[in-house]
Amino acid sequence: MAKLMSDVAEIKSQNLAIQKSNEEIIQSMSFLSLQFEDMKKEIEDLKRVRDAQQRHIDHLERKIIDQQVKSRISGVEIRNVPMGNAETVSSLSKTVIKICETLGTPINDSNIRDVYRLPGKSANINSPRPIIAEFATVITKQNVVSAVRSFNQGRSKDQKLNTSHVGIPGKPQPIYIAEQLPLSARKLYHQTREFASKHSYKFCWVSNGNIFLRKQEGDKHILITSEQSFRELECK
Repeated sequence: MAKLMSDVAEIKSQNLAIQKSNEEIIQSMSFLSLQFEDMKKEIEDLKRVRDAQQRHIDHLERKIIDQQVKSRISGVEIRNVPMGNAETVSSLSKTVIKICETLGTPINDSNIRDVYRLPGKSANINSPRPIIAEFATVITKQNVVSAVRSFNQGRSKDQKLNTSHVGIPGKPQPIYIAEQLPLSARKLYHQTREFASKHSYKFCWVSNGNIFLRKQEGDKHILITSEQSFRELECK
């Protein structure tokens, strides 16, 4: 009996030790749980701050782009025109005037405020640097951009505006004309075209410096202001 009582006393002692250990574990778990909740709240707060900062950054970027677009509001970018030997402002002006005559929007030197090729490291004949033509008025620019769409509409690929229409010798190469955009907007436009291709958007275009998407004919147009616009569209 004495041995049994001794064993029971030892078991009680062990149980008390285990109970005390369990209480310490519970206290530690409670402490860790509180720490986790604090960390979770801190992470959520940081995420809200980050999102607010990103929205502010996007807003500032948009303002910068708007200012840059305004400074280029009467310009167009003409791509894929082969480079000539010893090009001058005069020769580039003649090329622009010839293109406009082909489009049915005749202009003269007084309608061109400035014309030049974008700078580059080398003159790659297979990828000539774009020509920038800044017109005297926004209306002239709008007329030229609209005329390009009208000229190409309904034509086969080899009959759309190309170098043969301008009298440039050699194999005809397509000529592309679009509104002049600052570097940041050109990058966003490139990303928008990729997004449109990936997500089956039928229309992607630029109007007065603004970039638009449209899923199908008759759908409402979507203004693309930043990369955030893509994330919002993907969430819909």
